Amino acid sequence: MDAIIPLMPEHPALLSSDAGAAALDRVFAALRQARGLERVVVAGHDAELLDMARDAGLSAVLLAAPQPGPGGLLPRGALAALERLAADGRRVLVVGCENPLLRAEDIEAFVRNAATTDAPLLSATAPADHPCQLNRHLRLRGSGILLPLDPQAQGGPRLLTLPFRFLWAAQDARGQGPAFALNPADGALFAVADQDRARACGPLLLPEGPERARLSLPGSEAMELAALHGAPGLSSVLCVGLHLTPGLPCLAWRGQDGTPRLGFAPGAPQHPHCQLYGRGPEGERRASLDLSGDPPSARLPWHPGPEDGPLSYNLLEQPDADGGYDLILAYPDGHGLWRTDPTTGRRVNTATGRPIHGRQEFPDVLQPDGSLFALTLGEAKELDALLAAGRVAPFILDARRSMRLCTPMDLLRYTVRRKLEHA
Repeated sequence: MDAIIPLMPEHPALLSSDAGAAALDRVFAALRQARGLERVVVAGHDAELLDMARDAGLSAVLLAAPQPGPGGLLPRGALAALERLAADGRRVLVVGCENPLLRAEDIEAFVRNAATTDAPLLSATAPADHPCQLNRHLRLRGSGILLPLDPQAQGGPRLLTLPFRFLWAAQDARGQGPAFALNPADGALFAVADQDRARACGPLLLPEGPERARLSLPGSEAMELAALHGAPGLSSVLCVGLHLTPGLPCLAWRGQDGTPRLGFAPGAPQHPHCQLYGRGPEGERRASLDLSGDPPSARLPWHPGPEDGPLSYNLLEQPDADGGYDLILAYPDGHGLWRTDPTTGRRVNTATGRPIHGRQEFPDVLQPDGSLFALTLGEAKELDALLAAGRVAPFILDARRSMRLCTPMDLLRYTVRRKLEHA
């Protein structure tokens, strides 16, 4: 297998210093000593660094400076080097120039693995902080409850929910009547006369006892929001958000394929996060959803219905630039390694199906190390997509052999480490 070292670090002066040059020479030495390599070529645009490679006994090729832009997993300049030096359809070993901890035996083991692997291969290490230990800060942007519709009381111009707990004594409810509406001026509930009840345009609260109420709202509001989300029709709506001001905040519906979904009204934060809490026949139910789209929506893990009663929700978003936040959530699901059981709220190992009780039961997580790659030019161009599709094989590199000299602090850490090794 041929080896290419794209010698195009982000900060060439870092490797041109005495300590940096000594670190780079260790990379060159590991490649010279590694068995199984047919050819080793260094490619770059910095004349001083290329001279260092020649002094180390390696072939060096001058390339144009890489264009500025967002980088990917591959070392800087790797694509240009592969286009210039790689044979058509043949996998090449690409070695990052910024890891001075690589040993010849690491490279030999990687090449052996690449020879028996059909997929592109890259080096990976276990992160010091497992994702299950990471948190993210979120800011509360809204909260409320989702009320199941009464299936026996639909069909007219207004929708009616099932009764839910509502403490009338704790409200500023003025007057007596079959229905109450909100006075926007002072936030108080005021009685609506019976003859005005059918003609009311907005939402109404109907007393069902001292601690019970129903929500009545125009079917046109639910129909409008359902249409924005592409719901099949009003008959597919399962729950509506409690509101006492114009505009339905959210609703749950049954999609055309039968899957339940939750959607919010336009104006909700972009890419928000939603937490749902409820209590079904089997106990507490919880869900943690990342909503997407405009207006935002997400698939629900269960069909909300009369047996669940009201579902409370919190609508959250990532903190603003000022860094403020209201609560901390564990790193979310969605990566496929584990999932949250909606009926128990407990995380489950996707691979084994077993509940996770502690840190040691979470599946291993690997992250690309950036030191070693075995791939063709075509695979290099599609590497990010191949990785996302699970079509890249990992070579587990000992974390003690993984480092990138990207900043002066990295070089200082490496220098101190070397001194300690020889102390």
